[in-house]
This record gives sequence, structure tokens and C-alpha cells, in this order.
Amino acid sequence: MPTFAQPYPAEPQTQPRAPPPPKKPAKRSTNEYPVPQPVSILFVDKGNQNRSIIAHAAAELLRLQTLNSGTKNPFTRLDSAGLYVSSTLITRPFLVHAGAVHLPRSVPVTASALPEPLALRALFHAGRTSLEERDVRNRLQRHEARGLEAEDFSRYDFIIAFDAEDVAVLARLSEQVGGAGQRARIVLLGREAPVASPRNVIRDARNAGQDVNDATVYGETVARVWAALERFLQAECGWRRPERPIDGARMPLRSRQFMGSQVRASGIWLKHLREAGEWLIAVDEPATEGAERVVTVTAARELLKEAFDLAFGALRPVF
Repeated sequence: MPTFAQPYPAEPQTQPRAPPPPKKPAKRSTNEYPVPQPVSILFVDKGNQNRSIIAHAAAELLRLQTLNSGTKNPFTRLDSAGLYVSSTLITRPFLVHAGAVHLPRSVPVTASALPEPLALRALFHAGRTSLEERDVRNRLQRHEARGLEAEDFSRYDFIIAFDAEDVAVLARLSEQVGGAGQRARIVLLGREAPVASPRNVIRDARNAGQDVNDATVYGETVARVWAALERFLQAECGWRRPERPIDGARMPLRSRQFMGSQVRASGIWLKHLREAGEWLIAVDEPATEGAERVVTVTAARELLKEAFDLAFGALRPVF
């Protein structure tokens, strides 16, 4: 019987493959472009008359420059204090127990000393004549030195010091007054290049027989503090430097500041002021319990006087 070649088996029928689903876009890291969150900062040096005042004033100027550019207020409160200034917390035995060394006999010093005039003069030089700069200068030249309080470790997001020794003492003080509500991070400003005390620089130069100009030393201190503060805000707080100067002609907004109280302003009225739309009236959290508050008024140039007068009348000024 003849044999026939067997046909090749038929290939199984397959369903056409569906096209692969489109790839989801890669998720952007949440830290790539951090959204700035308002923070509170306390600047601390030994006497609350030099570096802490310079940093305090510089931060206020950066705040107003940021607001004038149309960006969110980066701070909920700013203040400065002295580690060696007498307070309910700061006593000589407490400082010694916390590891402070080489304490002068005069430590702790009495509170209420005013800032070193050279410090503010170096920051507010002849070129700083805008309304914003004059408001900050007038307010801070009346700032009375205060000592650190136990509540400061829970009241502020950052406590910024200028000397490694002070950072160590602050860390021990934080442990000794420890509580569940503590939130402050203790930071050394200018870790790569710490900012030396201008008084110490001048003293050491004269002891070495060198000629030194006090105003020049303070000017260099201002430049170092300003640069270190900007680096800190950019790295830790997501802040971005505005491109235009604080009073630039192309700045969309302008700002004013004064010290006031909310005693005469009801919650509803204050909410209305904040949400008026044509301007922003921001009232800082108090720097210490019961203290007056910094009031910042930001508006378009043509509306600034109206907004300032409204805030000034509603939030009782303190002078």
C-alpha cells in the first residue's frame, strides 16, 4: 500500500498580542524641588548684641525681599538671644554644668542691653534706604538683649549659633530642660567657615600689634553672616533667593513692618485682613510668651499706604 507523506502539523492559532501599556512617567523625587515651609528661627550668640543681631536683621530683610517678589512668607517668627545673658534659665551654675568654659566673671550679663551700633551700621550702610530697610533698622536698634528660655527649645524650629562651643552648650541645655515638646534643631551657622565674633577679631588683632579698622571688621562679619544665612536657608528650608533687590523697580509688591498686638483685633477681623486679596497682613507668632508681635504688611505699591494704615489702626502699635 502506498504511503503518503504526513502533512506538517498546523501551527496553533494564537491571539494577536495586545500592545504594552504606556509607561507611567517616572515619579519625581519629593526632595528634588522642596516646597518651602515657613519656619521659626532663634539666632543665639553670647551677648545678643553682635552676630545674632546681624543675622536677625538679615533674615528680616530676606523675608521682606521674598515677600516683595510675590513668594510665600518663609518665616513664622524670628528672634535673637544671648547664651550669656541672664534669664530664668541662664545662671552661672547652669552654664558651668552645661559645659561652658572660660566664663568671664561678668557672666551672665544683665538683660536689656541694646545692639552694638557698629553691627547695625555695617548692615544698614548708606545704600540701604528703602522703607523696608528703615523699618527693620528702626525696630532692631531698640531690641533689648534677652537670655535663652527653656521654652525656646520647643518654640522654635531652629536655634542657630555661631561657635562650636556654643552649639555644644546649647545641646546640653536642651537635654537638661528636656521635654516631649522639644522640636528645635541646633545648628552651627557657616559650618564650612564659622563666623568669628567681631569683638574677638578686633581684640586679637590689637593684642598682636596690628592696625585694625573696627568698621571694616564689622563689614566683613556682615558679609559672612549674610552668605552663611543664605546657604542655610537654601539647603535646609528650600528658600530661593529673589532675583531683584528688595526695592527694585520691577518688584511687584512692597512691604512695611511694625511691632503690634492683636489685642484690639478680633479673630474674624484679622482673618478678613489676611484674606483681603489685594494685600497680605501677616502677624508673627510671639517671640516669647506675651511678647509683642511683628506685623508685616505686603501690597502693591499703590495700595501699600492704605494697607499699612489699616493694619496700623487695627493692630495696636507698640512703641
